Amino acid sequence: MQYDLVSIIKNIKNKYKNFDCPDYSFVDPLLPKQCAIFKELSENYSTLEDTDFNCEVCLHYYTKDHVCSWEVCVSLIGPYAMVSKEISPNRWQVISRFDEISSSDLDLIMLLERHGYYAMPEASLKTIIPDFVLNDENGSPQRGAFLYQILFFHSYLQLLCDKCERNVIESEKDRE
Repeated sequence: MQYDLVSIIKNIKNKYKNFDCPDYSFVDPLLPKQCAIFKELSENYSTLEDTDFNCEVCLHYYTKDHVCSWEVCVSLIGPYAMVSKEISPNRWQVISRFDEISSSDLDLIMLLERHGYYAMPEASLKTIIPDFVLNDENGSPQRGAFLYQILFFHSYLQLLCDKCERNVIESEKDRE
């Protein structure tokens, strides 16, 4: 599957229905553990299901084998996935078939492909969709969103930065 922004935008519009006031009715809270991907991940890797539909529009898994750890997000919008590999403690790097990857990484990406999902390259995930409205960290509407936010996270989260490091967002409890 090739990265095709026109098809992705079409899938986004079909699911959300309205860019100004997105409709999240397509989210099924029972799906994460009923999903065939979860079953196959669990059979082949140590897997933790960590989906939070309060801020995600994806199935969210942490999975590892004896060598590597990955975060896998499978979009509910269309056949898209985001795979991040832990490269050191608290540092994650988005990987896809187009990157130099290990055989373990390729096995995981091929598992997703068998289920019809495409591991998106990092550059594609950073594409800005200017007409889409998401709430920022203060709950205020923000026009324009990164593709990764629309496909995987409907709340304001900065998951990718220039160095591919995970930004840890403090909880309200920690701020007090």
